[in-house]
Amino acid sequence: MICVACKKEITDGSVFCNFCGSKQTANATELSLDEMLEKVQDLISITGYSFSETGILNCKKWIREFGFEILCESIETALTQYLVKGNDGKYTEASVDEVFSKIGGIAKNKHNAITKPYISDVRRITNYAKKAFYINYYELNDLSADLNNILYFFFTSNQYDGKVDDILALVRGSKDKYEFFEKIEALKTDCGIEG
Repeated sequence: MICVACKKEITDGSVFCNFCGSKQTANATELSLDEMLEKVQDLISITGYSFSETGILNCKKWIREFGFEILCESIETALTQYLVKGNDGKYTEASVDEVFSKIGGIAKNKHNAITKPYISDVRRITNYAKKAFYINYYELNDLSADLNNILYFFFTSNQYDGKVDDILALVRGSKDKYEFFEKIEALKTDCGIEG
């Protein structure tokens, strides 16, 4: 088969080009699980290694949990971000290990960004609040839970746009953590969130 972008010959049925990385037109719904695993192994073959039996079991789990497309994108991301060549021109073993260890986490983050964008926004707000105020471990856990409930409420009620910026403005507009926590409690009350 010929790559749709760079026009080089690639393995028949490839999802991504091994040369330029472009996504091909094959539809994942038409592929069996074994064909998907073959494509995943093909993507990772650039490292000179393949998935172990445990790695294959993980791939099956990730395909079921996150989807084939997200897994392929995650492998591509891991290869791009973590694969490094040594002085001998070969990929270093440490970077290959890093690639294999990061795939599942990247897939989870990509999946969450689509299905639960508020999770990363909770981290963003709590990190910002930690920089603005001294917040101890217990306060941070409570704040994370409150923010998760608030942002989940806005997400599920289709009112999410701009809410993260509004909450960040609450941090900036508070003189200390106690005032900020009071504003979060008021926001919970406005959303009808108890506890």
